[in-house]
Amino acid sequence: RFTTSCNGSSCTLGATLADGAGFKCTNTGCVFGTPLPIVNGTLSTCVQNFFSAPATGTMDISTGAGAVNVPLTSVTVVTGNATQPCPLCRSGSPSGSACAGTPGSPCTGVCEGSNNQGDACTSTNSTGLSSDCTHLATLRRWPYWLRADIERDPDDPTRCLSITLVADQTYEAIVRDILKRSFSITFPDGGGVVDLPPEPPVRTHRRRW
Repeated sequence: RFTTSCNGSSCTLGATLADGAGFKCTNTGCVFGTPLPIVNGTLSTCVQNFFSAPATGTMDISTGAGAVNVPLTSVTVVTGNATQPCPLCRSGSPSGSACAGTPGSPCTGVCEGSNNQGDACTSTNSTGLSSDCTHLATLRRWPYWLRADIERDPDDPTRCLSITLVADQTYEAIVRDILKRSFSITFPDGGGVVDLPPEPPVRTHRRRW
């Protein structure tokens, strides 16, 4: 949802600052859509998009022409779960069926497979995907990790300051290969700390109609 400010037929679109009944906000840090499961065997991932800056745009209500700028950033987690790469909202209990809903008829259930498992969630997705079920902690469900410690930015909860992965040595070669292929991270044989390369420029999606 956007705010509008019009002068004649020319309107400026702005961000909605907070969620409301039946809609999501479009400001910095707001979620953009449901999590995206990507099935790829042991490299299966879950992706959640967020607004990296407030949405903006213009519209001419006399012609219907308009343009919207939607700057996004993505949080990608390698879960390695090809059957269910992302947490789901389920009906009744975490072991229930997927809570299938639509924008016009949302389904209310509980989260399964997330760090807030058992919490209430709402899904407008036919397969039960919901941004209410946070997915960063799905790392902890994967048998290769013993523990994943995630330090968030206190000023921007959509950003992580650091992620510490603790793995069983039995799976060291697999973990190294995943980190190298997914994040271009190569650790010294003796271990250590590796800094990620600079964040790429924010992608701006423009939509015209």
